[in-house]
Amino acid sequence: MTAWYQINQRLFRREQAALETAQPGMSLEIRETGFRINREHRLKRECAVAAGVYSLKAPGTGVYDYRIVVLPPDNYPASPCIVFCDDPRLPMGNIDRHILSDGQACLAVPGDLRRRWKPEAGIVGFLEQFVSPFLAWQVYYDAHGCSPPWGQRAHGLRGIIEYYTEVLGIPAESNVSAFIPFIARKNPPQGHETCPCGSGLRLRNCHIAELSEARSRIPWKAAQQDLSAISQIVGNRNNGNEQPGSLASRKVSSFAESRSMSTTVAAGEG
Repeated sequence: MTAWYQINQRLFRREQAALETAQPGMSLEIRETGFRINREHRLKRECAVAAGVYSLKAPGTGVYDYRIVVLPPDNYPASPCIVFCDDPRLPMGNIDRHILSDGQACLAVPGDLRRRWKPEAGIVGFLEQFVSPFLAWQVYYDAHGCSPPWGQRAHGLRGIIEYYTEVLGIPAESNVSAFIPFIARKNPPQGHETCPCGSGLRLRNCHIAELSEARSRIPWKAAQQDLSAISQIVGNRNNGNEQPGSLASRKVSSFAESRSMSTTVAAGEG
């Protein structure tokens, strides 16, 4: 796939200027193979990278600076960016702080992220909407030694199920995970199919309205990513390799919105 900045150089320059204005400590540049993402990863191929110091302005408490690396996928802005932490105050592999072992920031359930992401927002808008709340959460954690009473969902499988329970509007004790394959289909389910809730009724006589509403809110490709994440978590759990709360793989982690992005970073010491 041809990268977004090669297809639309005007967009790239506009994003560069907007980022420089909003966050002077960061810059958007074309980086070559080998560029350092963090101590775990370097670029495996050329791509656009927004990197540097992000300044979080917290009302009443001051300004907090964090080093981060933002990778727009090849199909940006159709898909949102991926964020990696490159700051000692953002401990890699600390799943309680929603940071995966490779330093990737776990910002949201993929389905939720895709639903909320607006392509016209740009990289600055992405930072304000998703990264700023993530870092504010980290500030609170550092100050109080515990999670704030707002913000992040539960980790891993439980967080995904929480999200789909809310979107479907069905009781938590329902068989929520069985609904996700129906949402992850490209074509809509048919009314004569058996409802995944376990009632034995046909969809048209059961949860067709809730399922249709969920499909209107969650892109089917995003639901496919959540489904893949669930499969990965369950598989690792069965093999005894699960990292509690983690999605366990960059290819299915919260920001792997593009297949090409999974080949962008390579492991390596900083």
